[in-house]
Amino acid sequence: MLSNDIFSFSLGKSIKQFSCVENNLLEIPESVVEIDSLCMVEFDYNPYVSPPSYLLSEGLVTIQNYFKIRKRSEEHT
Repeated sequence: MLSNDIFSFSLGKSIKQFSCVENNLLEIPESVVEIDSLCMVEFDYNPYVSPPSYLLSEGLVTIQNYFKIRKRSEEHT
């Protein structure tokens, strides 16, 4: 498990590469939206529940959009 705020604050803005491959992660932390979209991230080969695994192959921007939409949806409920 990664802390939900791992990419918050300065880490999300300064990180250039992040790999968390084959770690039995169930969720990518929501703070992934804080990472610069040019960052190289690898979250492959984990049994994800959130976001859905089919989104991972779409790249970081798609994953970030997933979390932004999910957050807006939760705010309206």
